[in-house]
Amino acid sequence: MNSTDQAEPEGGLPPGPLELSALAFTAMGTLCCVQMFVLIGITFQRRSGLYFWSLVGATFAQLLVCVSVLIQTWILGEQLNGIPLALSTLGFLFFPLFGYLILYSRLHLLQCSQYILSVASAIIALEWLLAELPMAILGVINTEYPEARKLALAYKISWEFEEAVYPVVDLVLCSCYFVQVKRLWGDSGKKTRSLLWKVVLVVTISLLLDLSWVVLQNTTDPNWSGALECFLMALKLHIEIYILNMLTNIAKAQMADMQSKFSLSLEFCTSHPLVQAKS
Repeated sequence: MNSTDQAEPEGGLPPGPLELSALAFTAMGTLCCVQMFVLIGITFQRRSGLYFWSLVGATFAQLLVCVSVLIQTWILGEQLNGIPLALSTLGFLFFPLFGYLILYSRLHLLQCSQYILSVASAIIALEWLLAELPMAILGVINTEYPEARKLALAYKISWEFEEAVYPVVDLVLCSCYFVQVKRLWGDSGKKTRSLLWKVVLVVTISLLLDLSWVVLQNTTDPNWSGALECFLMALKLHIEIYILNMLTNIAKAQMADMQSKFSLSLEFCTSHPLVQAKS
């Protein structure tokens, strides 16, 4: 995720269809982040735990990115470049980390083995330390010293490395999630299996949002792709709340299936001739 693309314009963008659409996407992304805070407050009765704070952290990081795009592109231009640069760097640095922690916390809630959790945490730590952190540092240095060609080359390499690694790690963690959900609820009742397939579909859409962002960033105008990213990543956060609600519904459906089977078993036992003979 590129933290310096928003620092390129030399002033506020002139009004036009492309610029107005970029403003619309950025504004919608900002609004989605604000709505996300409201949804988190409504959804979580206990405001604690890794899942809760991961969602809060990811939402706050994405809000920083949206605000930085609005300030840099539409208000300051090249003036006071350090303000939007600091906001976007912090946002792009911590959004992937908290996004991974959301996936990790889901694996933890689904009672994955300690081995899988340890591998997942190691992958997250390595990706952040080897891809996200160096890219953020080099991005700031490259923005402050654009004439240094070696720094520019190093930043380009780190950016391309991060763009390649980020979706791969996301895919690996989502695959672990699919396997665990199938193992946990694959043999449940029809209603539970129906909800299960919906979860798989929604998680796949969330993964495709990450991949689409990588493609857009490399094929479209930086200002427009940056604005679209604000909306797509904020939309992805809303999907996380939807996934949480679906997992809750699956757990309730599974409990209902178990209670139904228990009731049928109890009814069979009480109607058995031996039981009636003793009563």
